[in-house]
Amino acid sequence: MDLKKFIRLIPFYLPFVLIMVSCTEDINLDYLRPDPKLVISAFLPAEEPVAIKVSHTCFFTDPEPDMRKTNVKVDLFVNDEFRETLICRENYSQNNKMAYYEGVYKPRSGDKIRIEASAAGFPEANATTTIPFPAEIISFKSIEHKDSVLIPGYLTVNVYWNYQVELRDRPNEPNYYFLSFEAISPVWDGENQNYYPDSVFTYIESIDYTSDPVFSQQQSAIDKILGYEHPTWHKIPFPDYLFADKTYQFNINKSGYMQYHPTEDNNNPY
Repeated sequence: MDLKKFIRLIPFYLPFVLIMVSCTEDINLDYLRPDPKLVISAFLPAEEPVAIKVSHTCFFTDPEPDMRKTNVKVDLFVNDEFRETLICRENYSQNNKMAYYEGVYKPRSGDKIRIEASAAGFPEANATTTIPFPAEIISFKSIEHKDSVLIPGYLTVNVYWNYQVELRDRPNEPNYYFLSFEAISPVWDGENQNYYPDSVFTYIESIDYTSDPVFSQQQSAIDKILGYEHPTWHKIPFPDYLFADKTYQFNINKSGYMQYHPTEDNNNPY
């Protein structure tokens, strides 16, 4: 570059650098920090032991805060009468972002439940709810379809299910529901290569909830607090926005597969 041109350009570069440097400023946001509070999160189905999660508020500038509170006194009241003090499950809480407290009482539909939580350095927190009555299921239908693919050495059988569930929404009130599918399966006797005649176990199936539009209305904040934000998880809460005061038929899909040896597997249905 020509020296004269370079000298003439210096006055333009220098103010630009000075302007950039002058824009740097440290901002202290601590004056916006609110007083800490306890946070109670819970899903309380009927006929299951009361279990809640307890955490506390944090400021958004805190580096990776540990929000678990394992030293909280958590009392359960049923219909305005003290029932028990919930116990913190330390082992479970270590692997979660919130401390896990559990009791032995199993609420019944219509019970008024109140949770009171207290800990040093925090104001008391409480939450009250009434256990709802079961939703009215009008009908249920399961449709199964299979196809098979023969690969070297094995026969793969793909199985597809469509579950059709018709629900009647309770009128004149906003409602939230929680849908899950429990399956019953026989127990396999590996030693005798057969099923035990009188033994079964139940489990909650993993369902593709994205197959029905009602689940697009899910409450992401609630789902994340409860731990069910994944759309193909075992169960998921949802509101009645799309079918308030009406009946609604869910169409929910599930798929799976089984593999059989064409000649050696005695359980091969093909």
